[in-house]
Amino acid sequence: MGLGKRFELTEMARRHFDPPLAIAAAPDHGWLILLHGRPQAMVLDAQLNELRRIELTVGREQHVALSHDGRYLAILGRSELRIADGQGQVQHRVRHPGWPSWAGSGCTFDARDRLWYVRPGDRPGINDRLTAVDPASGETLCEQIIESPQGYARICPSPDPDRVLVEIGCGQDGSYLYLGHLTGSALTVQPYDLGDPAFGGFSPDGTEMVTPPARRG
Repeated sequence: MGLGKRFELTEMARRHFDPPLAIAAAPDHGWLILLHGRPQAMVLDAQLNELRRIELTVGREQHVALSHDGRYLAILGRSELRIADGQGQVQHRVRHPGWPSWAGSGCTFDARDRLWYVRPGDRPGINDRLTAVDPASGETLCEQIIESPQGYARICPSPDPDRVLVEIGCGQDGSYLYLGHLTGSALTVQPYDLGDPAFGGFSPDGTEMVTPPARRG
């Protein structure tokens, strides 16, 4: 099988963190680092230099995201979404049914700084919803049922700000992909019948994506 052109990668920066951490993209090609069980998040630049710290109250199950303009911080737990300002002061709390221990959702901001996540329903796998939230008001902008076996949902924003891909990993039970497409205020969710794929990434214009097969074993 042809694997295409080979690229040699050059290391740009390295930094060691202990204990295990959660990581998300931050403005200007930087990173947001959350140390599990610590009451702080760190904002790093592209060379992994520390720019600032944000005081938080966090737990081991949390996932975080920082808006592109740096004004909003999302902290997503098993039963609550919190939206804070850039200094970590909580502005909005959005409760939802608790995820079971084997499932959950990440969260991310799109290019227009709408906050996306999968909100669990009261009937697992039947009425879970892909949801977009306005971080300024905490109000739901749109949501749509996403019928899928419960697993861990990874939210992947496309270069096209009105499209977001959801990858739901269910361990040995498979991997599932869905495309959320926002037209005005109407959100549709399209499942992809690609066997057992993993999401590899979007093309620069958001019109194509790569899906290598999920690895088992």
